[in-house]
Amino acid sequence: MNHHFSTTYAQVVDTEPRTITVVENQENVNLHCRIGRPAQLCLIRMPGINDQFTLDPKLESPVAGMHYHGEGLDKGSCGVRIERVTADNAGLMNCTLFVDGRGLTGSIEIVVAFPPEQPVIEVVQGNLANVEVNSELTFRCMAAHGNPAANLSWFLDQEQIYEGVRLTEPEEYYDERSNKRFFTASSTLTRSIRAEDNGKRLTCQAQHLAYPEGVSRTDLILDVNFQPQALPEQVVYGLQLGRTATASMVIKANPSPRVMWNIDGTDYHQGTEQGRYAVPIPEALGNNRYNVSLTIAGLTLEDLSKTYVLRAANNFGSEDYRLTLRSQDEVFSESSSFGTGEIVGLVLAVVIVLVAVALILGARATGRWCFRGASLNTDINPDSEAQITPHPHDDEIDERLQTQDPAAHYVHEGDERHTATNGKHENGKQTKAQQQPQQQKPVSNAPAVKQENGKTDSKTNTSVDTTDNGVGETMLPPAPATGTVVQATVPNGETTTFPVMPPTPDINSSILRPINMRQNPLDALGSYPPGAIRRDPQLSVNSGNFDNASVLSSDSCSTIGYGDPNQVGLPVAGAQKRWIPHQQRELLEKQAQLLLSGAALKRKRETEIF
Repeated sequence: MNHHFSTTYAQVVDTEPRTITVVENQENVNLHCRIGRPAQLCLIRMPGINDQFTLDPKLESPVAGMHYHGEGLDKGSCGVRIERVTADNAGLMNCTLFVDGRGLTGSIEIVVAFPPEQPVIEVVQGNLANVEVNSELTFRCMAAHGNPAANLSWFLDQEQIYEGVRLTEPEEYYDERSNKRFFTASSTLTRSIRAEDNGKRLTCQAQHLAYPEGVSRTDLILDVNFQPQALPEQVVYGLQLGRTATASMVIKANPSPRVMWNIDGTDYHQGTEQGRYAVPIPEALGNNRYNVSLTIAGLTLEDLSKTYVLRAANNFGSEDYRLTLRSQDEVFSESSSFGTGEIVGLVLAVVIVLVAVALILGARATGRWCFRGASLNTDINPDSEAQITPHPHDDEIDERLQTQDPAAHYVHEGDERHTATNGKHENGKQTKAQQQPQQQKPVSNAPAVKQENGKTDSKTNTSVDTTDNGVGETMLPPAPATGTVVQATVPNGETTTFPVMPPTPDINSSILRPINMRQNPLDALGSYPPGAIRRDPQLSVNSGNFDNASVLSSDSCSTIGYGDPNQVGLPVAGAQKRWIPHQQRELLEKQAQLLLSGAALKRKRETEIF
């Protein structure tokens, strides 16, 4: 504790440090006192020196080993530097600064540390000479005559112990002859002894700054007596039939055990040999471990079926152990069966995977299974010209209609191109189409028939003028909405028929109107919304219905309906089918209008002539 005194004023003298702990013979220890005003004199009183002395930075020190330390008297600094500390320097050092003839005093406590004695372990409770398992012992460790008191801790084989440790207050002593103050530190440990504690090192460690290495230790080896320790049932593998076999196990006991084997009710003591059985004396392995064995001459199958019981005992108890013998053949049989099962399972798994892969590849190659992904239905605007995913059954419908109507001509991209017949039969004769009445009647799908010499030609032929749509398809002119057909003579002298184009439909009947061609609810109702114009279906030459084909659609659907299956007037994207672009469709419409106008004008002139 630091005390400050003032002889004249209440002004405090600052000290640095307030308390200092040093070891004996420590060198160059600095102690400093300071005041906020210039001082004229610095007076020092040091423990171990009888008289006080003055220090001045400009003058030599009157005491050997003591020197001025500070910033100068004019700055109110007064201190001392000790060259080498001794035990006599322990105590209060006073420094007095004189200001205007008046003295101001401060003090610093000096603690000179000296090492305590080596720690000592003693048994407070229990008998260390006869320690048994589960017995409780109390140990005490002391480190006496140290300044300051040492710090004590317990270890068991380098592992610190916290459980059962209790620290006590250090005891303080004062020696008048040496004028020294010292302390004795102590700590107690209470522990329940275990079998695994046997042979371990119990250590009490004292830590003190005055120790040369900082710590000092004292060890105690624990000698714990215990009966043979229990083990689970043991199995000895790899014994060979017909040869001498040795079955052994390792047990722990202290002191060494006495052993006896019991084989099917017959006892065999250690160090004896009876018949084919011999029991050697247990072999010490160290750390209270012993190897106990049994030797059997000429091992037989009957020996493998017997029950073997080992009894080990010492002065602190006994324990029984059961042992089973297994031959090398049994071990090999078990491991082989286990490995075979794993191999069979692995082979079956591989076979299943290979069969599945073969089935998939075969089905894909023969086309028996469908591997195409599901169609993607996309909602787009009516003005869009994007290609739409086809319905999966369009090709089947086209093939079925082709079978029903052999007169239909299919023209596909990449296939052999079939040329139209211009209305002639295979015999080269021309067949004229009869003009239909002017009242609106549905056009019959029956083919035209020519009679020669009173006979009817049974051959069916379909003549039509077609137009290439620019993408590899041959398209027909649009079918008239009224079903009216006119006959015209073209410049080559031949007569052909053209369907009359209906008036330009409004927005409700536009080909881009989103109406389902296959399933139109208006067909079932038989009525249409106000202002809507009913449109006849328009099909391409790829359709099974050849007579109703139209150049305005390339849909291969054979079902008569209204609108487009994609609801935007676009054809289905087949493998070899194309849709007609908007500009080309308008061009085809204009060409059809011109042809119809020319045919009508020519017919009018012929009528005026006749």
